[in-house]
Amino acid sequence: MRKIFLLFSLFSLAKNYFCEDIDLLTNETIFQSEDLFEHKLKKTFYPEVFFLQDDLNIQIPNDETSSNEILNSSDIKCEENIKQKANEKFDIKKEILADKITALIFTNQTDLIEDECLRDIEGIEIDGIYVKNKEKFKNQFLCFLTKPLTLEILEQIKRKTIEYFQNNIPYLTDVKILENQDVSSGKVQILVLYAKLDEITSSGAKYFSNKRLLQKLNMQLDQDINLKEVKKYLALFNQNPFRNVSVLLEPSEDLGYTNLHFITEDIFPLKVFAGYENTGNEIASKHRFLTGLNFGNFLNLDHQLNLEFKFAPHIDKWWGVTGNYILPAFYSNYLKVIGSYVKTNPETENNYDITGKAWTVMARYHIPLQLYKNATNEVIVGYDFKHTNNFLSFLGTSVFNNFIDISQFVFQFSGNFYDRFGMTSYLISLYASPGDMTKHNDNKDFRQEGNAKKAKYYYATFNLDRTLKIYKDFLYVIDFFAQVSTRRLLPTEEISIGGFYTVRGYQENAVFGDRGFYMRNEIRTPQIKYTKYKNLKHDLQFLAFTDLGYVSHVNENVSTKNSSFLASVGPGLRYIVENNLIVKLDYGVQLKKTNRDFFAKSWHSKLHAYVSFQY
Repeated sequence: MRKIFLLFSLFSLAKNYFCEDIDLLTNETIFQSEDLFEHKLKKTFYPEVFFLQDDLNIQIPNDETSSNEILNSSDIKCEENIKQKANEKFDIKKEILADKITALIFTNQTDLIEDECLRDIEGIEIDGIYVKNKEKFKNQFLCFLTKPLTLEILEQIKRKTIEYFQNNIPYLTDVKILENQDVSSGKVQILVLYAKLDEITSSGAKYFSNKRLLQKLNMQLDQDINLKEVKKYLALFNQNPFRNVSVLLEPSEDLGYTNLHFITEDIFPLKVFAGYENTGNEIASKHRFLTGLNFGNFLNLDHQLNLEFKFAPHIDKWWGVTGNYILPAFYSNYLKVIGSYVKTNPETENNYDITGKAWTVMARYHIPLQLYKNATNEVIVGYDFKHTNNFLSFLGTSVFNNFIDISQFVFQFSGNFYDRFGMTSYLISLYASPGDMTKHNDNKDFRQEGNAKKAKYYYATFNLDRTLKIYKDFLYVIDFFAQVSTRRLLPTEEISIGGFYTVRGYQENAVFGDRGFYMRNEIRTPQIKYTKYKNLKHDLQFLAFTDLGYVSHVNENVSTKNSSFLASVGPGLRYIVENNLIVKLDYGVQLKKTNRDFFAKSWHSKLHAYVSFQY
């Protein structure tokens, strides 16, 4: 979501950093190297879980040499013997152990069923284990009945059992063919156990606390291991860009138990940065300089603190500071608090002495979910308070200088998932303002701006990002954003189009209104990697883009037209040196002229530039 926080000047600072659907500073400014070549979703959403499970040692009583003896034979001394044993292994896997399979018994009991009881069992039997849909489960294995029983078929049954439980049960499952059973009658007993936690460790962290990581885990020894919960914790730990945490699952010495080892790779949790971008406006020039820092382990509490100071060439004309504070909360949840302050002193035709001030406080409480495989979701609830004493909205010759407050609640649902074609993220947001919540949050205050009429309103937004691998590492990237509202809104809440982060080729926030959408399309080339000076890594990527945007119910202070459509095309590049120097250049050519009364300068194209150095 891209928004103006104060009409025309005060809130150009907030173009990227007040967006609640984008991590403040961290994603867009400091760690932009993650965005350059694989779009916004480079950060690990799907943490890795490594399994160290023993291969099943199937022992079937047999007069012939068992498969286990062949696989572990110590007399293999040359290539010829290896080939010979491989052929023997293949033949034994094909050897018929029973004319047909008459029963598959899935059980959580480690002891074999007595022969008298076993004799009466036919078909698919489920004994003592939880299966969500028994009929569906049984249908998965009907195809094995009446087939001849071989070691190869037993391996297929085991794989299919593991696959079913991985896809349908959140718990870590151990599957074994019970040993020392007589399968000559075609009846096979399969042990299915939910793995229990035996030991849990944390290691590898240099700049974070291994002990603190363990303290955050709400996991008890001897409980069933829920992989969804493990992945939630990993997502929480990996939300910090200064570390990467994975987990190793290792079988315990005791049957049915597993050890969890959390392994951390981290870097020094502090980055300092400085940069330039031309995302300003005509009141205080288009040039913006920025500097700031990121703490990844603030006060050694695993908290994150991100700060940025941004200013125009004449700092007395425009400057602002913004930041956020991220701290873990209950379970795998976390809280993000966002704040900002902006000050501007614009020049006016009649030399009015207007000092614009604006400050914002926002909070977001994130509740991670994992509803589907290969996907993560979050439910987010929050609150926004925005306060300004100046909209600089010129209506004829009148100028006003009054306070207006925005007080609203926020409800969001986000999702990230990947498939064999690429990666997708989305964010659905609902904003609700009851009105009359503060001294300057009523209809009278809102009407002073000239466009909004009511302090009570609702509006919703939808943001979709999709990255597709199309041909030989070429990428197609789409960024779509849409908004609808029930009433006329203040500029802070309207959708704006035009500029580096919406429709390129136009000045920043060229047009804004209550409803609309924009769509950015990019074709990105494969990365060009090379090492030249003392093993410094250089990464270069080119792109071609087509952007378009449409806004209806255009803000009346901007244009007399009710709607506006923008479109542009152009090339761009991304360049990184060792993740320290970041350069982003996009040159947009307008396909349609802006219908705008205020700041109606005719621009036919624009070069958008961003340069940042971080250490």
